Amino acid sequence: MTEQTGAGAPSQIPIELGDVATIIEMPDRIVRNLWITQAYHDLGVRMCAHLTGEQGNSEGSWASYGTWASRTAGSTMRNQELPAEIRDAYNADHAFREALDRVGKHSWLRRLGLVRFMENDTLMGIFENELSRISGHVAEGNGIVFAELAPVYANMIAKFDAGEILQGEALEQFIREQKLEGEPESIAIFEDAIRNYFLAMDTRGQVERAQLVCLANLQAGLHEQQRLQGPIASALDAPVKEGLLKLRYWWLTRLLLKVPVLGWLLQQFDRAFCSLLPEVERLAEVLGTKLMMSIKLHTMTLPLSEDVPPNPDGTMFPPDLEPVVLPQLAELIERWGGSMSTGANSGARNWKKLEDRMRFIFALFRSRQETPGLLAQPFTEQERKLLLSGKLAPPIDGFN
Repeated sequence: MTEQTGAGAPSQIPIELGDVATIIEMPDRIVRNLWITQAYHDLGVRMCAHLTGEQGNSEGSWASYGTWASRTAGSTMRNQELPAEIRDAYNADHAFREALDRVGKHSWLRRLGLVRFMENDTLMGIFENELSRISGHVAEGNGIVFAELAPVYANMIAKFDAGEILQGEALEQFIREQKLEGEPESIAIFEDAIRNYFLAMDTRGQVERAQLVCLANLQAGLHEQQRLQGPIASALDAPVKEGLLKLRYWWLTRLLLKVPVLGWLLQQFDRAFCSLLPEVERLAEVLGTKLMMSIKLHTMTLPLSEDVPPNPDGTMFPPDLEPVVLPQLAELIERWGGSMSTGANSGARNWKKLEDRMRFIFALFRSRQETPGLLAQPFTEQERKLLLSGKLAPPIDGFN
């Protein structure tokens, strides 16, 4: 028997296609994220049931990757303190240490406390204070993408369920009915993704079918990331843009009270402080990449800054996707700097840059498309019961 939720939430798991609209309207961003994660899973499973070829190879869709991206985003949103690995990365950043050493050569700057300020927990405190803002931007992006794309996948599933494999003008009419947003070029890319999902449904050859699904997934991922550029940039900028300038003002005022006649000294201090800002901003983006996402994909955690590793069986890509024989797929991968045969250089050094993100995402999507774990439940049975209880309230406990 299906447990009932509180008002304003889906009443069962798996969700119904009509529940997507209900989830979009949920006011609490953390509870909404949990339901978004579950909804992506349920949509992904149903898409896979239709996209799977006659040989039975499991073909994951963009929605299934959305499951794990949303689950990871939820962990960031619920986090209240910086993870230990962020502090370790801060302490181990050689370029930042070298910049501090250059400033530290001036003993008077060291005595005034600038180096000490950068070396101790004061700078890390900026990141601590900005966690809620980062979480807000992550939640914003999570909501934007789900509100736009989840209804499209629900609408495609409804057509597939009804046996309607649209072509020609009927397909174009379906595309026009979808409420897509963004730049015209980005919208056109996702419209092609829709066409390729329907084309895959009408394709019998296993390799061609799998590569059409992969092409559609990559196109959907590209549109998604273009739509997320604003929230991602804002999240990565948040720790330093305001916090450092406020601290700069505080330090200059403090020094002025101590030595009001030494204008030259204040000028030199400010110059040294500002010389460190580019390195601090770079470090902030690197740490932000680590903080915002190491994507948790079923049983493994993949750091975004590292190359996508091979599958557990040692292969990088499944046989259906290696080699790439679909010209449009090869062209898209090459356009965004992806590798045709390995995951080399797929690590995103800076998640703020679209090109870095796409190299990682393209390698991830292609390498894991036929991985069974992609379709695994994102929540335990106990977590699903808690979600269905309708009694969730901040702070959210009981979810990993």
